[in-house]
Amino acid sequence: MKEPELTAKILSWLQILRTRPYMVIPANSDSELLYESLAVYITGYLDGIGAATDKNLSTNIHRWHELQHGKSTSLPWHIAIRLLHEKASDKELCKLLLDDIKIYFKQNPNWQEAEDMPLRIWFEHMEDE
Repeated sequence: MKEPELTAKILSWLQILRTRPYMVIPANSDSELLYESLAVYITGYLDGIGAATDKNLSTNIHRWHELQHGKSTSLPWHIAIRLLHEKASDKELCKLLLDDIKIYFKQNPNWQEAEDMPLRIWFEHMEDE
């Protein structure tokens, strides 16, 4: 199935970030890409796409990430990646972040047409405590 045009452009941009991240995001003093820098950039990029397409893209990705990893959290998905992989280096975390976003768009090529995922009802988890 051919990917919609916007999804193809997003995947192309993610590939540029993977292969040439310093073209977009400055390195730290050790010439390394910091995970937080990439996470902030990606979050802003996705929020911009969400605003332009009238989709709650960040929430949809957050919910998808929870379903993929079987972990529910009130933390943003990019912070959850760091917590799920506590011992990973910044380089490994950057790869995981870009991989997750790529997989999201590959699995959901028609994300623009889909309904926004509902926000989780926080109280449903309180019954278990």
